[in-house]
Amino acid sequence: MKKKKIYLAGFDVFYTNAVEILNEKKALCDKYGFIGLAPLDNEIDFSLSKEKLRRVIYEANIELIKQSDILCVNLNAFRHGEPDAGTVFEIGYGVALGKAVYVYVDSRESMLEKTKACDENCKNTEGVWLDGKGLMIEDFEGMFNLMITESTRIINGNLEEVLEKIK
Repeated sequence: MKKKKIYLAGFDVFYTNAVEILNEKKALCDKYGFIGLAPLDNEIDFSLSKEKLRRVIYEANIELIKQSDILCVNLNAFRHGEPDAGTVFEIGYGVALGKAVYVYVDSRESMLEKTKACDENCKNTEGVWLDGKGLMIEDFEGMFNLMITESTRIINGNLEEVLEKIK
């Protein structure tokens, strides 16, 4: 039987030991009978101009998503309590291609709870929560924006717990 390929999305690429982290995740995929594909699998010529480098990295990651059967996405807080924007794009791209997308996260907080924790100026006005800028806070008891919540399978835990569920 052909092994399914899993694209390992997330901000893990920004760690200084990203290759080690992603290799561990790929080994975990192998342990559960999958082939892990990671953004750093791409051979990139870093001598290119930044403009060309951006395009090469983008196209290489898009190709890995296309090759995958499943996306396993680390959607833990990245910067400022929010998920990595590039990772969120990859989720949308995977969903648009009809891929199964599994999100793993170590928090159980709703979008409202996370926003209130990061913004001390949140207030409830006539049953509607507003952030410190006066913008409505999505309060559908989801952990993320409803577009993420409704298009993915969210698992509280880590990559191994996702792999156990989908094997």
